Amino acid sequence: MVKFNCIVLFFICPLIYFAQKVNNVGASQQGQNIVVTYDLETEQPCTINLFINTNGGTTWKGPLKQVQGQVGSNIKSGQNSITLLVLKEFNELRGDNIRFKVDANIKRNIKLRSDFANVFWKKEYTLFDLTTDEPIFPINKNGTFVYQIYYCSNEEKKPAFGEFTPEQLENHPFYKFKNKENCIKFFNKN
Repeated sequence: MVKFNCIVLFFICPLIYFAQKVNNVGASQQGQNIVVTYDLETEQPCTINLFINTNGGTTWKGPLKQVQGQVGSNIKSGQNSITLLVLKEFNELRGDNIRFKVDANIKRNIKLRSDFANVFWKKEYTLFDLTTDEPIFPINKNGTFVYQIYYCSNEEKKPAFGEFTPEQLENHPFYKFKNKENCIKFFNKN
């Protein structure tokens, strides 16, 4: 039987990528395995990978393959754990400075993100044309800021023109465009 020593295996790693956050990463030896615990905060399930460092932070190895538990795809928020099957992953694992990193990622569909930001726009952000990504700014019309836009939806593809206050536009869940041509281009390419 191969023996390994693991002393301080506690590594706090707050990782924030968009809506996921990993913290309170800790590790303990349980027989021939190491159990890595972590807290995950995420708005949607994400992919979790485990990495190891044995040289004081210079390089990380991984993602580790011989693991079980809350690792891989579709991992949700909560207190989670990963069991590293040490002797299946390594011939030997020794050291006083072993650290673990839990990496959380959400695969993003950039097009879906821009669609969502355009359709469910909030007034504290700049509005962007869905086709060209050009900013759309309101005009001052008789002392009131108004957005003059063209809009449409998957159900109603014919471009329509409208003038909206920021408050009205927040409650207008349609694709938004700077001009009629951009609206037509959007549906011609999709």
